[in-house]
Amino acid sequence: MNQIPEEHGDPYELADKLDWPLGLLQDEKKVRTFICACCRLLWAKLPAVARQALAVAEGYIEGACSPEVLVNERVELWQYLDKESSNFSSPEVNAVRAVICCLYEDLPKDEMYDFVMHTLEFCNDVADNRPAQYQLLREIFDYPNP
Repeated sequence: MNQIPEEHGDPYELADKLDWPLGLLQDEKKVRTFICACCRLLWAKLPAVARQALAVAEGYIEGACSPEVLVNERVELWQYLDKESSNFSSPEVNAVRAVICCLYEDLPKDEMYDFVMHTLEFCNDVADNRPAQYQLLREIFDYPNP
C-alpha cells in the first residue's frame, strides 16, 4: 500500500491502538457502525444487491430488522458472488465481501478487530479511502486528535 500523509493518519495503526491497549474495539455497535461507514464510502462502486444489503445492515444497527434478515442478505450476496467469491483481484468481489462483513448477527468480542481489519482490506482493495477511514475511526470511537 502507498504511504499516506502523516496528517491524515493510518486507519490500520489507529485500529491497532483502539484494540490494544485501549480496548475500544469491544463495542459492537461502534464496530458495526464503522464497518458499515467504510462500505458506505464505496457506495458508487457497489452493485445494487450489495447496496440493498448495506442498507439492511445499517438498519440492523438501529434495530430495524431481525438477525434472520441479515442472514438472508448475507446468503444472497454469497450467491451473487458464486464462483467468483475468491477472486480477490476483482474490485466488485472485494466490495461485496466488505458488505458481507457487515451482515453477521453476532460479532464475538475476540473477533471484532478482525472484522475491522478485513473490512479495511476489502474496502481499500476497491478504493483507497484510508484518510476517510481514519477520520471515521476517530469520530465513531471518540478518539481525540493526535
